Amino acid sequence: MKKATGFFKKLYVLLGISLLFFSFSAKAQVFIRDAETEKYLQSITQPIFKAAGLIEKQTSITLLMDRQVNAFVANGQSLYLYTGLILRAENEDELKGVIAHETGHMMGAHLSRLRKQVKYASYQAMIGMALGAAALAMSKNDGMAEVGTTLLVGSQDIAIRNLMAYSRGEEEMADESAITLLNKLNMPSTGLLTFMDKLKKDQMLMPDMSPYLLSHPMIDERIKHLNVKIAQQKKYPASKNDNFFRIRYKLQGYILSEYEYNKLKIDSWNWKYGKIVNLMKYSKLDEAVKLANSLLETKKNDPYIFELLGEIYFFQNKFNDAEKYYQKAYDITNSPLILTDLARVQTELKKYDEAISNLKIAVYKDKSIGNAYKQLSICYGKKDNKPVSNYYLAEYYFRIGDMENTDIALTKAMKTLDKESPEYLKATDLKLEYKNKLKEK
Repeated sequence: MKKATGFFKKLYVLLGISLLFFSFSAKAQVFIRDAETEKYLQSITQPIFKAAGLIEKQTSITLLMDRQVNAFVANGQSLYLYTGLILRAENEDELKGVIAHETGHMMGAHLSRLRKQVKYASYQAMIGMALGAAALAMSKNDGMAEVGTTLLVGSQDIAIRNLMAYSRGEEEMADESAITLLNKLNMPSTGLLTFMDKLKKDQMLMPDMSPYLLSHPMIDERIKHLNVKIAQQKKYPASKNDNFFRIRYKLQGYILSEYEYNKLKIDSWNWKYGKIVNLMKYSKLDEAVKLANSLLETKKNDPYIFELLGEIYFFQNKFNDAEKYYQKAYDITNSPLILTDLARVQTELKKYDEAISNLKIAVYKDKSIGNAYKQLSICYGKKDNKPVSNYYLAEYYFRIGDMENTDIALTKAMKTLDKESPEYLKATDLKLEYKNKLKEK
């Protein structure tokens, strides 16, 4: 049994690592919700998804806060990017290359097929181990013990080799799809190649395998394959999008220590923009306000500087100022995330009706904003409407995946809500969604 356990450990840890990332990484990491970053990622991702024939409403892209370089596909058409990957990319073409590669996995439905292949590999090994166990059981001193051991070990090796071959084929197909998609959009595909070269150098300097290389193996073969394929394609000029560097500095400001960020120093507008975030991280709010206002001298109506000022003033309990800047930011962007933050300030100012109105608009635009449901629950609680407050609390728990508390809050809500109210009808729909989610598990 120890040999069998060893096989499954090899299968799922060494070769099936992508399944572990596909299935569990999103749960283990912290999601980042930032209006500007999400808008930027959508702007470069949706054209690639569209070129691949994917339906926009059925796709999603989520940013996970982690310094590791990684990206993966889950649930068929959900793309997850680690912040470390954006920080490691040197330009937008490298980021687009990785996104196009992951889109190639979506096009080929590789996740579902990989799961089937792992299941088949396990089945192969189990048959071999069963035959080996039978041979060992029959053996006494007639030489069958050696045959049984061979079957046990051999079946594991065959299964692992088969899965390796399958993974190699999937990676090459995804790379080729990436090249095709980018060329279809008149974009250079060299970014994926330079990113692979970068990871190879990283691997030489840091022998421990990165999560990206574990879930996207055979880097040497892929680089050779990419060189051949890209040489056959039309050459396109490099992308020139300053927003990539602006977003990267913003994420660096959020993730890096003050010392690390200052070491990056380049006297540029984008570096100063990221510095505002870094100052906020270390509660140097007065310095952050001063720097934000200086940047507004050159970009007078930058909505995302308004948003940062709204956040700073909120943390300083200057709610009137915070409301003013969040309102300016929302008027320009129409972002439901920013509208949720505006409503949070209005709740502090006891403007509950305005906050409720804004929050309902926010969740209409984006049902995934869990905090908007939480704020709605708070507002209705402040207005002494416990049944509706419980309904929105149930929505909040459901959106963050807390099924136990969803059930508790939803049960309370449905017992006390007016059965003719819109909230009762919505609660009924939520109960159905809740039951379906439990069946999926």
